[in-house]
Amino acid sequence: MERLTLDEAKAQYGDRIAVSSLAVLVEDQHQGKRRVIHDATHGTKVNNRIKCRDKVRSPSAREKQYLLAYFQKKRCTVVSLVGDISKAHRRFLHAPEERGLLACRILPTDDHIYINRVGTFGLSCASYWWSRIAGCGVRLVHELLGPSMPIELLIFADDVESLATDAGGRRGITLSYLFLSALGFPFKWAKQRGGMRVEWIGLFTDYPTYRLGLSPKRASWMHGWVLDLAKKGTTTAKDFEQGLGRLGFSALALVWERPFLGPLYSWSAAVRGKKGVLQIPAMLRAILLFLASRFEEGGELQEAPPLSGDGERPEHLRFYTDAKATDTGAWVGGFKQDASGRVVQWFSEEIKADWADWLLYKKDPKRLIATLELLASLIAVKLWMPEDSRNLQATCWLRGMTDNLANTFAVSKWMSTKFPLTIFVMELSESLRHGRCFLKLDWVPREANQMADDLTNLKFDCFDMQSRVRWDPKQQQWCVLDRFMKHAKEFHEELKQKRAEVRPPLPKKRKKEKSLGPW
Repeated sequence: MERLTLDEAKAQYGDRIAVSSLAVLVEDQHQGKRRVIHDATHGTKVNNRIKCRDKVRSPSAREKQYLLAYFQKKRCTVVSLVGDISKAHRRFLHAPEERGLLACRILPTDDHIYINRVGTFGLSCASYWWSRIAGCGVRLVHELLGPSMPIELLIFADDVESLATDAGGRRGITLSYLFLSALGFPFKWAKQRGGMRVEWIGLFTDYPTYRLGLSPKRASWMHGWVLDLAKKGTTTAKDFEQGLGRLGFSALALVWERPFLGPLYSWSAAVRGKKGVLQIPAMLRAILLFLASRFEEGGELQEAPPLSGDGERPEHLRFYTDAKATDTGAWVGGFKQDASGRVVQWFSEEIKADWADWLLYKKDPKRLIATLELLASLIAVKLWMPEDSRNLQATCWLRGMTDNLANTFAVSKWMSTKFPLTIFVMELSESLRHGRCFLKLDWVPREANQMADDLTNLKFDCFDMQSRVRWDPKQQQWCVLDRFMKHAKEFHEELKQKRAEVRPPLPKKRKKEKSLGPW
C-alpha cells in the first residue's frame, strides 16, 4: 500500500480516485479470525463499474465426483496432499493508472489516504485475476512434470489439492508444491495435510471407498441452520438467502439431497427484497426438517455417479416412456426392452384427477406435460428397478429414454423449481437412493419414441397383452410424494402472491392517436 495525502493523490491520479470504507469480518468458526474488507460496492460503487470478460470456474464437488468415478473404474489407489496459499487475493499488481480507485482511509479526520497497489479483498476482479495467475502456474507445473509423473492439481481460490495414483505421481505431488513455491506461490506450511482421507473446501473425500461428502464441521453447521429455521418458522429474506447459498454449495456433493432445494430457491426468489421477519411456509419447514435428519449423522459419504457413456452398462435395463395430455384427460405409457430390443414389459395408464389434483392447477393439463412425462419415467423406475438392489453393496444402472429434453436436464442436475415437477424430482431421487440405483435419462427424437407414444394413445397392436403390467397410484408406496404434496398447493399459491407484491403490474400503454397528416 502507498500512503498519500489527498492533494498528492489528486495530482497523481486525477479524477480516478475512489476512497472506499473498510469493514472487519469476524469469523467465529475460525476462533475469531478477522478479515479486513475493502467495501468497493456501497458508496463508491467501484464494483458496479467492473465488467469481467468471462466466467470464472473453479473445480469443486462436480470435478471431484468425476475423478472418483474415473479412479474407481480404473481401480486406482489415490493419495492426496492439500495445501493453502497465503493471501492469494493480494498476489497480483494492479495497473498504476487504476490504483487510485483502490483508496481507503482509516479515520474520516485523517489528512492522508492509503492506496492499494495489489489485489484487494472486497474487489470483484480479485478472483478474476487470481484465477488466471493460478491457472498459468498449474499449466506450467503439468508441463514441467511431464507424462511420467501424472497428477491431478485442483485449485479453488487459495486451497490446493494434488492427487496421484502411482509412484511417479507421488513424486509429482512433491515436485508440484516445490515448483509452485519457486514460482512465488506462498504456502502456509502449517496447514499442509494429506493421506487417503482428506478434507478440502469443506468436502470430505474417502479415496479407498471412492466416496464424497461433507466435512463434519460443515455438516454440523448445515444441520444446525436448517433445524433452527424449521423450529422457529421465521426468518428474514437476507438471512435465508445467505444460508441457502452455503447450503447450495454443500449440496453439490450430496446427489440425493439436491432435489429438495428447488422449493427453497423458489421461495427465496419470491421474497427477495422483502423487509422484516417472514413466516416460512409449512412445506419449506417440512423440507428443512427432512434435510436436518439427513445432516444429523454428520454428513453421509456418497458414492459418485459412474461415468457417462460407459459401454459396460447392462442394456437390458433400458426403458422408453411418454405422456399425453388433452383437455379431457392425461395418459402415461412406457415399455422395457431386453438386450436384443424385444419388449419385455409395458404399461399404459390414465392419470385421473381424483389422485392427481395438480392436473387442475393450471386449468389445462397440456401445460403440465413435462410433469406427466417425468411421472412416466418415475413409474418405470418403480416397476422395473431391481427389487433386491437395496440389499446389495453394488449399485445398479437404469437407462431411460424420453422425448422431453427439459426432463433430461432436471434429472442430470437433480434440480427444478417448477411445481409440481419439483415434487416428482424429489420422489425419483429418493426412490433411486433407497434402491441403490442411478438413472441415466437420455433424450430421443419424437419419431424414435413412437412406440411409447402409441401406448399413451391406447394403441396396443404392437404389444403382447400378457406382458402388460398394471400400475395403481393409490397402491404405490411413495417415499416423499404424499408428505410434500399436502402442503405444495398452498405453498405455490403463496408464491404467486409474493411475486405479485414484488413485481407490481406494468402501467398500461397509452394508445397512439391516429395522425391526420399535414392537415
